[in-house]
Amino acid sequence: MPNTTVINQPLNGNLGDYLISCLEDADFDIANIIVAFAKNSGVLRLKPALEQFKARGAEINIFVGIDLDGTSYEALISLSKLADKLYVVHTESDQTFHSKVYNFKKKDRSIVVVGSNNLTAGGLWTNLESCSIEQLDLSEQSDRSVQCQIDSYISDITEMQGLSMEIKCQEDIEALLKAGYVSKEAKTRIRRESARRQISKESLDSVKPFISRIKASLPPIMPDGQHKSALPDTTKAKIEARLSASEPTLGKLNGDGNSIWFETRKMTGGSRNILDLSRKSLVKQGDPQYTAFSIDGSSTEMKGGVQFFGIDPANTSSSIDITINYDGVDYKGNTIKYPTGDKANGTWRLQIKGESSDGENILDSFERDYLVNKILVFTKIDEKYFFMSIFDASDLNDFIDVSKVVAYNGSNRRSRLLGLW
Repeated sequence: MPNTTVINQPLNGNLGDYLISCLEDADFDIANIIVAFAKNSGVLRLKPALEQFKARGAEINIFVGIDLDGTSYEALISLSKLADKLYVVHTESDQTFHSKVYNFKKKDRSIVVVGSNNLTAGGLWTNLESCSIEQLDLSEQSDRSVQCQIDSYISDITEMQGLSMEIKCQEDIEALLKAGYVSKEAKTRIRRESARRQISKESLDSVKPFISRIKASLPPIMPDGQHKSALPDTTKAKIEARLSASEPTLGKLNGDGNSIWFETRKMTGGSRNILDLSRKSLVKQGDPQYTAFSIDGSSTEMKGGVQFFGIDPANTSSSIDITINYDGVDYKGNTIKYPTGDKANGTWRLQIKGESSDGENILDSFERDYLVNKILVFTKIDEKYFFMSIFDASDLNDFIDVSKVVAYNGSNRRSRLLGLW
């Protein structure tokens, strides 16, 4: 009989850490991931473990739905560079592909996870989700039957005419983007926030009967793939401790999905690859009081955009190198510093100049002056690790409309704009 464990996330554990432990198990040689939704927030947190799994010759097959704006362009780009086989699943009707199955196989045993967890940071770590984990002994007929049902489902997905599409190159994903089947994450966020603001909440304004949140944290991305094993702790004391740790939401910009956008205009540097980041910002709209950018509760002035990257704007002697994920590739060595001497202009600078593990410079991904007159969106995945998306300046008003705070990237009203989500 299968050995079954249940994770009720985040009360007695999380699925994300458990999946990482499975990927780090040298016994498994096949990973099948079948999910309705995928976002870069989840994919990039699994990326080191997936890369290690693949590097030792193991096989990764991923099947992902594209309904309800649940899967992003960026996630598909990242997955295409990690998977041996990547399929998108969709029907041209109101049928939603909504499966969530994670399967790890070797000759004599396998693990099957079935539940509600999508391939997103929320789905794998912070949302309230439930899943059943079955550890199968494939020498047993009853256990083999369970694995055969998973194998049969995968065959149905791939063999039924028109149900799935194999992604063979980035152009396939670009075609899905152009046809409106997927969107960039910032665009989806803009649409959802615009819709949310149109919904009246008058009936709930006076009475809010629910707690703000249950404490749940995202894991740091560890060097050299070091992660703790994550079988859930189901003891009553542990669950009660998690429940008692519920905390209010004060709009602090930390954790999953935190993003900032910058209007670039001309950029600086010979390659137009340097983004100026002010020490302080003049607020245009919104209130930064309950964000990490607040300056003594001021509603007219806030810390500059460099704060988002973990730098104290006042500590001008410091500098850091960050990793930028762009189009599914990690580029390390993008420097943030406060120039002095002849090159000083009284502001922090982000030098977008990183290199991939193959020695490719991020600038090789762009045409010359490509970053000029754009909007750059940075989303924090981990300390010193961000993914970047690029939009035309013509989208500026959409970004302004849905931002929590909009400010000038400087101390005067002629400066470029930035926004906090």
